[in-house]
Amino acid sequence: MKIKGKSIPQPKSILIPIPREGEETIMLTFEPVMNWTHFDTLCPEPNLPTETIPGKATKKVTDEKSPFYKTYLKKVEVYTKRQTDYSIVKGLMATEDLEWDNVDIDKPDTWKNWEKELEGHFTKNECAVILNEIMMAGFPTEERRDEAKRLFTLQQLEEGRVFTSQKDEPNTTPSGEPANV
Repeated sequence: MKIKGKSIPQPKSILIPIPREGEETIMLTFEPVMNWTHFDTLCPEPNLPTETIPGKATKKVTDEKSPFYKTYLKKVEVYTKRQTDYSIVKGLMATEDLEWDNVDIDKPDTWKNWEKELEGHFTKNECAVILNEIMMAGFPTEERRDEAKRLFTLQQLEEGRVFTSQKDEPNTTPSGEPANV
């Protein structure tokens, strides 16, 4: 995908500094996940259950009261939670020399352990900062939007494409009628 003939750049990694008094600041790096192939291989998306009625075609079960449908919804819930866990674990793997004790990127059942591991090494407030920064990596803050607008406006000015509002009130309209009646 391109915009105005230019490729869209990948989201940038973010640094998450965790200062510790009297110690070296801990620097975590988070890189938003752009390639989900590994995840998709390990965790295929659940499919709606199907039922076959003798003499009729196979159809998808969409009745919310069906036990098969309820099982499907539970699978979707697990799948969605794993997506979130994977994005956090995979994103934090951008941190140089980060080693998880109880998380293995190739074992989906371990991804949920990221939270307990962080809580075992960081205070609740530090964990909140880390998680907030991770979430904000995917959602531009007002500050980032303002910076993007500023850069866009500068680019438009450099290209001579910014139009300013009319400063003086016209005496007539394009139809020739007086502007101020």
